Amino acid sequence: KMKRYTKRIINNRRKIIINKEKTREYYKRKTNACGKTKITPKLERENQKRLPLPKLEKTIERYREYIRPIIDEETRKKTEEKIEKFERETGEQLQKDLEQLNEETETSYLEGFWDSLYLDLRCPNPVNVNPAFMLTHKEEEYKNQEETAARIIKATHHIHRDIEEKGKTPDEEKDECQAQYRNLFATARIPKKGRDELLKYEDVNHFIIMVNNQIIKMHITKDTTKEELIKTIKKLKETKGEETIGIWTAQERDEWAEERKKIIIENNQEIEDIDSAIAVIILENHVFDKPENASRILLCSETTQRWYDKLQIIISPTGHVGVNMEHTGYDGLTLLGYAKFLFDYQIVDQQEAVEQTIKIKKLKFKKEKEREEEAKKKLIALDQATTHKTLTFTQFGKIEMKKQKTSPDAFVQIAFQLAYNRLRNHFGSTYESVMTKHFYHGRTETQRSATNELKEFIEAMKKKDIEKAKILYRKAEKAHIKRIKECQQGEGVDRHLYALHQLAIHREQRISGYEVPDIFSDRAYTTMKTDMLSTSNCSSPYVQLFCFGATSAKGFGIGYVIKDHEIIFGVTDYQKESPAYVEALQQALLDLQSLLNES
Repeated sequence: KMKRYTKRIINNRRKIIINKEKTREYYKRKTNACGKTKITPKLERENQKRLPLPKLEKTIERYREYIRPIIDEETRKKTEEKIEKFERETGEQLQKDLEQLNEETETSYLEGFWDSLYLDLRCPNPVNVNPAFMLTHKEEEYKNQEETAARIIKATHHIHRDIEEKGKTPDEEKDECQAQYRNLFATARIPKKGRDELLKYEDVNHFIIMVNNQIIKMHITKDTTKEELIKTIKKLKETKGEETIGIWTAQERDEWAEERKKIIIENNQEIEDIDSAIAVIILENHVFDKPENASRILLCSETTQRWYDKLQIIISPTGHVGVNMEHTGYDGLTLLGYAKFLFDYQIVDQQEAVEQTIKIKKLKFKKEKEREEEAKKKLIALDQATTHKTLTFTQFGKIEMKKQKTSPDAFVQIAFQLAYNRLRNHFGSTYESVMTKHFYHGRTETQRSATNELKEFIEAMKKKDIEKAKILYRKAEKAHIKRIKECQQGEGVDRHLYALHQLAIHREQRISGYEVPDIFSDRAYTTMKTDMLSTSNCSSPYVQLFCFGATSAKGFGIGYVIKDHEIIFGVTDYQKESPAYVEALQQALLDLQSLLNES
């Protein structure tokens, strides 16, 4: 019998917080509340170092540095007045509230805020929230769609059982928190009005298969063989259906929440079957075998054959594999651990199954044709509003950059900013995610790579002052590495200020006359938080493409994978500028290589 557990923090958002204790409770994560079961002690490394809460004065000092290159002098003077007012009047009390929360929570002061960051979002999951990956292809094993699907299902069932029954993960040898693996499988983001919830199921052994507009519950056992899976999948592909309910998971969350209420009146069990599945396996009709034809299919396809509330493994007719990842409960590095497991997995079937172990149930839903057609139009509009462009840069990769004694990540980030400046003639706020999994329940911090040193380097490049640029490149690289290290140690700016901002919002709701400090509505703060370049590095031998949607209307979303001899970029935007940006990026990479060669 399946048991539902894990309602992450408090799932029904309070409109008014009556007192300070309730404010703390709203953002306090208790380990029991997020699914402490028989496997939790093996995943929870409670002796691991906790994420530190930065000192307020250090965060403010860094904040001044972060905003310097992206604002003008007049704005800086006005911002300084607001910073000083914040330090003088309200900052200290908010910091004390955060310190108290940090003492009371069993995990991390940020964890409850992380839940709100995702679950409060009302925008559609595709493009806006879920990133996508194209995995490295294994030609000798991923020969066709049926063979690949069978291998993926076997491997995923295996790793799911390892995690649930043994607390064993692909990264268990690493000195990193393993708790995110609990949320990788058999998890669903449930749409609710105002605030979603994340549910985790245990004791499940079924997948959802989407093929030819059919939604099929496939229950397997540890004795299910690859051959039995191939035979079953071939048979499923011979029939067609008319199930298009997946279109709703691509809508705005409040709209999907209302529709779901209507659906579960007659289809409650069917929805439960989907929510509780280990993962959704999609047998895609369109071929994607290269990054350039994978981005749009994997990130936001116009097909109704998707379920964006869960982990989706998408398999091309050619056997190539992609992933669309619901982001709430885990980050990209956890997904990379799963990708490695898939790549390394070797099937060892003990014997030919004597009897059938697979149980199939086709899920049928009542159709609301007119409403679904309207939903389809919105999905098409979202898809068409997003421009995709990939670049597989083969002139050099990590090995060549190492020979030049430069940090590969710093090199690429400097190229991002150089290309952006050439395209738009100004310096843009840049987001780069930095992993903090070496802390207990750590996730990521934001590294703002648009440094003052980088701005000076770009000015030298614009003036074609090559000798000066050589010197300034190294200074920009050093500044980048310094910020990365600070963020890795939990000493960034964004997460700390975000937590203080959220506490201030709750104070405003419960204390008459209290106003959120104007440091959070200041032009400098909003400029910093408006990512002209939202970037993330998911370098791995097991990934061929990483992409996600831009996080601002005029910005770019850039996923990148640095390999030994190539760099692969997935770029998106909503202004149809991705092709022009990719062209500028390619030239920037070549120019930086030339600069370092001269050095």
